[in-house]
Amino acid sequence: MVERKEYELNLYDYWRILRRRKWTIILAVLLTEALTVFYTSKVTPIYEASCSVEIERRFTQTGFLQEFFTWYPGDIMSTEARIIKSRPVIEEVVKKLGLAGKNPKPEEIDRKVSEIISRVSVKREANSNVLNIKVASTDPKEAAVIANTIAEVYVIKSVERKTERDRELRKFIEEQLKFAKAKLEDSEEAIRLFEQTGKITGVRSNLKQQLASLKLELSELLHKFTENHPRVKAVKRRIKDVESLLAAVSKEDLAYMRLKRELDLNLQLYTLLSKKYKDALIAEADKAPNVHVINPATPPSRPVRPNKKMNYMMGFILGIFLGIIGAIVRENLDTSIGTIEEVEEYLQVPVLAVIPRIGEKEKSKDIKEKLIIFSDPKSPIAESFRTLFTNIELSDIEATSKTVLFTSTSLKEGKSLVVSNTSLAAAQMGKKVLLVESDLRKPVIHRIFGVPKEPGLTNYLLGNVNFDEIIRGTTDILLGAIDPALIAKTWGIENFSLITSGPLPPNPSELFNSKIFFEFLERVKERFDVIMFDSAPVLPVADASILSPKLDGVVIVYKVGVTARGALRRAKIQIEQAKGKVLGIVLNDIRAAELMDTGYYYYYYHRYYSEEEEKG
Repeated sequence: MVERKEYELNLYDYWRILRRRKWTIILAVLLTEALTVFYTSKVTPIYEASCSVEIERRFTQTGFLQEFFTWYPGDIMSTEARIIKSRPVIEEVVKKLGLAGKNPKPEEIDRKVSEIISRVSVKREANSNVLNIKVASTDPKEAAVIANTIAEVYVIKSVERKTERDRELRKFIEEQLKFAKAKLEDSEEAIRLFEQTGKITGVRSNLKQQLASLKLELSELLHKFTENHPRVKAVKRRIKDVESLLAAVSKEDLAYMRLKRELDLNLQLYTLLSKKYKDALIAEADKAPNVHVINPATPPSRPVRPNKKMNYMMGFILGIFLGIIGAIVRENLDTSIGTIEEVEEYLQVPVLAVIPRIGEKEKSKDIKEKLIIFSDPKSPIAESFRTLFTNIELSDIEATSKTVLFTSTSLKEGKSLVVSNTSLAAAQMGKKVLLVESDLRKPVIHRIFGVPKEPGLTNYLLGNVNFDEIIRGTTDILLGAIDPALIAKTWGIENFSLITSGPLPPNPSELFNSKIFFEFLERVKERFDVIMFDSAPVLPVADASILSPKLDGVVIVYKVGVTARGALRRAKIQIEQAKGKVLGIVLNDIRAAELMDTGYYYYYYHRYYSEEEEKG
């Protein structure tokens, strides 16, 4: 079996498609832009007003336990942004502006609050303590009013929250101050009672002073004398005596000292709390806000949505994208032909002939009457078949006997009629021609010539008949269904022979790969100058791909308006991948309007023959 590979388009192919289909792209862009403009004009414009507020650093005015409070701008700003969009703030705005109507019900207020929240956004300006409050609305004035009212309510709420915090702090300090005052009074009373008992002697204090003096004296003596000096020893003895006396001081002195120390601490705490309490009173009375509106909102002059420039740009880009997709789709489905040069550039093989469309005069339901070589040998169509064979003759086939395969991309492209007329044209040019009906799927050549299908090619390949039994010559054709008068008027018919298909086998591929088929090829090459094979289409089945490497060349018949150009290219690539040699393309059933060069040729040739007939 022959491996089939899909052809992959390269960059040049895409560039050629875009260049050829530029009007498709332009039309797609224009239509998309028109729809974009229409859609943009129908969208209700949305305006957005912005109001900026500054939030000062927030420390407690009293400085109470200030070391436990830390300023985190990021966290604070995020928290304040959430407070601005909170339901209490927005609900106050709705009520203040009457956005829910007169005497609204709770559910109406709640619904309006949810709507306003969805239209509000709060963002922090980078590296600052400024928050931008943005409100979207279909009315620019309403957007500005709501934004300013949100800022105003937020400032009021901020002052209320600050006042509440200061009040709570003042109450806390007031309670602590009462407790500290009570402890201070208790300490003072304890000292007074202790002193009244007369237990305070002051000896401990004197002993400590004396001990400190002796230690200082000892330090000075050690700088002058050694440890064994009499004066040093004397001072050491005195220090030891004082330490002994100090240890013997009564426990009452120690208790007094503890009371004194506690009194000092309570006094310091009371003094501190008294100062903080005064600061708290001042802070509670201070109603200055720590939030300020620094940039009030004004009614915007332009809507933020729809963004016309952005919409038009996106419509343009989308139009180009859709245009490119449409161009590629049209290219793959396109069956039109521009010029012969374009076809040759597209396929990189020559156009061997252009077969004009059969006119009303030549049309007939009987397929046999479409053998133009018989019915109208001097017509431009008949001449196009002679041109086709001439170009095959001029191709670079070096073999003495030429074996040429005629195939097509798909069904109903007229390959059988083309190969039939071309083989007759070759016979008229003096070549000994054999036409082989090797389309073992849907053979029609035997019906064109009006001869029986059997015995034929498959009978011979299966070993059922001899070689000479399957070759049909002039006598067989005269005995067929074609009008003998037409055959008699056709010169060169004696050079023409035909082999029909025979019965259709279940798997033609096996017959074409058999040994006897190669022997068949050798025998026909010995007897004929040109052997033309009519094969099944390339894309539906593998017959043409199997036969193509065994023959000298392949001619692909392409009927304009039936098969997509991309399919034609795939057929050509498939033949080449099977190691077959594509000699060229035959453009079949071409209208003059589709190919100006061909139209000019057809008109000129038809006029030339008409003038000759008039002269004759």
